[in-house]
Amino acid sequence: MANKQTETTGAKLKTCFVIMPISDMKGYDNGHFTRVYNELIKPAVKSANYDVYRAGDDKRCNFIMIDILRNILDADMVICDLSGHNPNALYELGIRHAFNKPVVLLKDDKTARLFDTDGFRYARYDHSLGADLVKNSIIEIRNAVIETAQAVPRDVNSIVQLLGILPAQNINQFELSQESTILYHYLQDIATQLTHVHDAVNPETAKHWHEFDKLVTPQGKIFPVGCHLYKGSVLMGEITTAFPNAVIYETSDAETGIAEFQELDDEDYRVELISSQ
Repeated sequence: MANKQTETTGAKLKTCFVIMPISDMKGYDNGHFTRVYNELIKPAVKSANYDVYRAGDDKRCNFIMIDILRNILDADMVICDLSGHNPNALYELGIRHAFNKPVVLLKDDKTARLFDTDGFRYARYDHSLGADLVKNSIIEIRNAVIETAQAVPRDVNSIVQLLGILPAQNINQFELSQESTILYHYLQDIATQLTHVHDAVNPETAKHWHEFDKLVTPQGKIFPVGCHLYKGSVLMGEITTAFPNAVIYETSDAETGIAEFQELDDEDYRVELISSQ
């Protein structure tokens, strides 16, 4: 995601990518982590003068894991919410640490500290998200972002630095001759067209995200665009976009969520047509 410019000075804002659960988790209310992002993390990071975003904020039809990995590597700052010990968040934190890039660890009060990250400082918040408690947590997270950005080289930011080993390196693009560049882009265009054809014919095995009118899960459950998505008796929202392996839905509060077909194959998920009345 490109850096944005401030309205007053025209200077580019630094970027902050948020690693956190993007779906509901056992032990938390539905929509809990969306509230954490919108009511706690986003205002804290914005007050530190960063452009903040997380997986699913970009509405372009890209393969989401590629976007996540690119953001993990390219963002100026990363916040990782380890609440609930979400395995995806732990995996993504490991990638950020491997490159020894600045990251702020975050967790709620009901999540135990992890042995592998126990030596690092956490910013904490109350999982109830009470109004008074949120105000204090916003200040703590903001300060953690600013202090992490200003850290001197001797400050330990990751296990890689703690062990004194060389971090992983981004591989820069090598230079091509003019003829090779033309051939490269020509082959790249052919590959893109072949991918589109493959995904259109085989949506269930598509490797890139392209929009469809419905998602059909591996178990044959159908989730059409324009229908209400339910988990049990709880209305999640209206399905607005379907991809080969996930749907995006919009809640009554105009927030967006993502549900992948592994979740949707759960018998608790179902759809209903939206009443015309």
